[in-house]
Amino acid sequence: MKRGRAGGAPKAAAAVERVRVFIRLHRMLRGVRSLLVAVSGGPDSMVLLHLLASLAPSFGVTLRAAHLHHGLRGRDADRDLALVRRTCRSLGVPLLAGRSDVRARARRRGLSFETAAREARYAFLARCAARTRAEAVALGHTADDQAETFLLRLLRGAGARGLGGIRPVRFEGPLRIVRPLLCLWRREILSVAKAQGVSFRTDASNRNRLFLRNRVRHGLIPYLERQFNPRAREILIRAAELLAREHDFCETHAARRYRALAREEERRVVFPARRFAALPAALRAGLLRRALAALGTPGEVRFADAEAAARLCRVPGGGGAVCLPDGVVVSREYGELVIGRPPAAYPAYDYPLADGLEIPFPGGRLRFRVAVRARRGVGRVRRNTPGLAAAWGGNWNGWPLSALLSQEALEGEGLAVRTRRPGDRFRPLGAAGGRALKRVLIDEKLPARLRGAVPLLARGREIVWLPGHRIAERFKVTPATRRVLEVVLERAR
Repeated sequence: MKRGRAGGAPKAAAAVERVRVFIRLHRMLRGVRSLLVAVSGGPDSMVLLHLLASLAPSFGVTLRAAHLHHGLRGRDADRDLALVRRTCRSLGVPLLAGRSDVRARARRRGLSFETAAREARYAFLARCAARTRAEAVALGHTADDQAETFLLRLLRGAGARGLGGIRPVRFEGPLRIVRPLLCLWRREILSVAKAQGVSFRTDASNRNRLFLRNRVRHGLIPYLERQFNPRAREILIRAAELLAREHDFCETHAARRYRALAREEERRVVFPARRFAALPAALRAGLLRRALAALGTPGEVRFADAEAAARLCRVPGGGGAVCLPDGVVVSREYGELVIGRPPAAYPAYDYPLADGLEIPFPGGRLRFRVAVRARRGVGRVRRNTPGLAAAWGGNWNGWPLSALLSQEALEGEGLAVRTRRPGDRFRPLGAAGGRALKRVLIDEKLPARLRGAVPLLARGREIVWLPGHRIAERFKVTPATRRVLEVVLERAR
């Protein structure tokens, strides 16, 4: 444990005032009545705890602290917790403490200790915030952390969003994450600790160069300062700030474009393919991120993913797919770009046609009504053919669908309602010859995801009616027809 001594008071006071101004500048505590501060026991979080304890009354907030024991450092971690308890007691700040088996979490989920610890920490803070009804959680990241994060993300190939670095204020759902110490360097934090007598503990793992961040902190950044520019940290932070502003500008425009172009449906988001491809790359990525959020999967979209989606839009007829986080897939359906999770395969069925027969269909059920009438009582032959894409793609409200068929031509083998089979052929009314059913569905621009779900009226291998399209040529009603079979397909209530 290190305990500071008095000294450097003017500089410490100036640093405290900068934090106060920084909080107000970014409106960190606007509307916040209860604030939770994450405290590890290290210098950054302990100084943050002391500063917020002194500033809380002027901002009108109630302060609580939270500490998670990760179970990784044995007695050292126990001593961290003991110090945090004593400090909170002396400051009059209530403490919420918890424990987590990070090793087990990492083993169970195949994560590094660093990633598992971070996940456990954020989950713990979210629970504590909910328990205390805290509107915001304060974290102790510093300007040095910002410079390190910029380099780490640069090395990982991040775009403008990632290179924008650590934000002073960030929202995770309704929870506000604030970082009041981003305006201070680590050396200033230590000066404040020394001047104000703040006790803290040093985690020996922070010097372990097995961790990439530590190699950047203790190796790469000092090398850049020695060999290239002694102000390298400041330059990195300035670059992060500029990229953050550019990203925010693009996000504002992406939000407007999303409202203008996106069509949100159940389990998917649809964009006009041509208009999506015409957008700048940064806006395309922004639209894809919003589509993921609409599907309940907020996640990062790589530049390569946005470019691949644009290429799908430019390929005639579509083809291929782009995989996004959480099983979300980007695909092309004729003139539209579709972002969603692939539906489960539709079950095949084969039912004898009967009045009142109900069959499954995505989003509900369908019912058949069947009647035989005399030809003279039918009147004018009606054709209810909205087109397959309109009828089955969800853009048509003219249900029911109906067909009039020659009963004489249907004598013999019974009729069945079934899904399509390999090798199915169809000769629509008015066509000169038969064609593969697959080709008919493609020419009608029916999306591939729906082709296996469309019900067919068939007699053996012969298709009698393709609902939404046409009846077969040889079952049409003619002047010689005496009896007519009327088949109506409607949505079941």
